[in-house]
Amino acid sequence: METIQEQLARLKRENNALQVMISNLKRSPLLQMPTTDPAIIQTKLDEIARQEKIYETNLVRIREMENQVQTS
Repeated sequence: METIQEQLARLKRENNALQVMISNLKRSPLLQMPTTDPAIIQTKLDEIARQEKIYETNLVRIREMENQVQTS
C-alpha cells in the first residue's frame, strides 16, 4: 500500500508527463498545416482539451494531498 507521500510523488510525476504531452500535442504539425482537414484539427483540439482537464483535476488533487501531508 502506497503512503500518501508516495501517492503524491507519483501523481506529480504523472502530471509533469501529462504537461509535456499537452505541449507536444499543441505543437503538432497537423495543427499548423492549412491543408489539414478541419475534422482532424477539431479531433486534436478536443484531445488537448481533454488532457488539459485531466491535468487541472490532478493539480487540485495534488493541492489536497499536500494539505493532507502538512496537517498530518
